[in-house]
Amino acid sequence: MQVESPSSPNQGLCLELGAGDLSERTQLEELEEDVHFVFSEFRFHLEPKLHLEPGSLVTLSQDPPNQPQSQTGLGSFWLKSGSVKEAIPEDAPEPLGMEVDLQMFVDSDHAGDKLTRRSRTGMLIYCNMALIDWVSKKQPTVESSVFGAEFVAMKFGIEKLRGLRYKLRMMGVPISGPLHVYGDNLSVVTNGQKPESQLKKKNNAICYHAVRESVAMGETLISHIRTNDNLADFLTKVLSGSKRRGLVSKVLYDIYDHE
Repeated sequence: MQVESPSSPNQGLCLELGAGDLSERTQLEELEEDVHFVFSEFRFHLEPKLHLEPGSLVTLSQDPPNQPQSQTGLGSFWLKSGSVKEAIPEDAPEPLGMEVDLQMFVDSDHAGDKLTRRSRTGMLIYCNMALIDWVSKKQPTVESSVFGAEFVAMKFGIEKLRGLRYKLRMMGVPISGPLHVYGDNLSVVTNGQKPESQLKKKNNAICYHAVRESVAMGETLISHIRTNDNLADFLTKVLSGSKRRGLVSKVLYDIYDHE
């Protein structure tokens, strides 16, 4: 049996609750457990339209209304059994596209905003040495040190790379290896790459563990580069004309006349 909706529009969510009897309460509690079990097992195959009714059963089981609402849970089962027809895959299919390599240059200034003293994150993302994305964004928090600002930028960049990697994977494009991240702060690279290093500043613990987790699982490989070679440097602060010209010419080769 297939239904269009697990509950009737006239039924609503039953906001006017009454003192239901014990048998009805027990029935709704059992139905709630069954619905949540099925929905947890098949959560990757369900549409967002099925997220309201299971949650409403929690309220109904705690204080059932005067009229039975078991049809809400049964309708959820009917809708699911009639709409999900494909088998559950054991694992994601193997990607059939050509392998690509992802690289990122990340940098941060320290307290560059004179009004709020917030730092700015800058990053350049390359796919097979082709620039595909760039970011110059003010950080949401005020960091008390250069180390903290660089770690916040590193964490933001890794999260953005993770999302890009997932998109490529969904399109059938495999990644050749770990995501290569380049930063010019040696302390951040050391703390993020080496497991034996110790974090001395507890206020940066969240960013530290996020970066360390990505490195430990083999998702990211962090490397140190010189400040003059960090292409993301011009996205974080105002540079002199010659230095800015040198970095921009490496990113956009045809923007300047080369002698």
